[in-house]
Amino acid sequence: MAHIHNYRKEMLSVREYPTTGVDVIEVGDILISSGGYAHSAVTMTNTVGTTAAARKLVVNDAGADAFIGVAMLGKLATETPTILVATDGVFEFFCTSPDALKVGDSVSVDASDDATTATGAAKYVIAASSTNGIGKVARNGEVGGTTILVHIRGKDMSTGPTID
Repeated sequence: MAHIHNYRKEMLSVREYPTTGVDVIEVGDILISSGGYAHSAVTMTNTVGTTAAARKLVVNDAGADAFIGVAMLGKLATETPTILVATDGVFEFFCTSPDALKVGDSVSVDASDDATTATGAAKYVIAASSTNGIGKVARNGEVGGTTILVHIRGKDMSTGPTID
């Protein structure tokens, strides 16, 4: 998917995070922290659950626990730069059913499942099905829409929407 600058409004806070030469990061990707490095949400996988829903829930929960923000810069898999990560602000993400989401609802990183493995999505969110989320809906979803506005706050900020 192409680089999408999905920042929309409100105060924007950014931090620098180191990266590894393992994964591609595109502008607008949902980012997690692993081992002190920023990674795209697509690096999260789960094969343990017995159903697609169970595997996806594990990815949703892990995404909330490791969420640091949204990529403001991209990188190739062979590069290891320090990149800017937006840790607080309102962003527009793709969502398969945004009309079901209302202001204040918690959202999680969405995931896909191929019948054996759930994989995190880099630019898609879904209604949080547990107490964990990466942000809160900032404007009611529209019927027939494909995106939703979400106020995100990364885990490295002083407070945030993630509750364990």
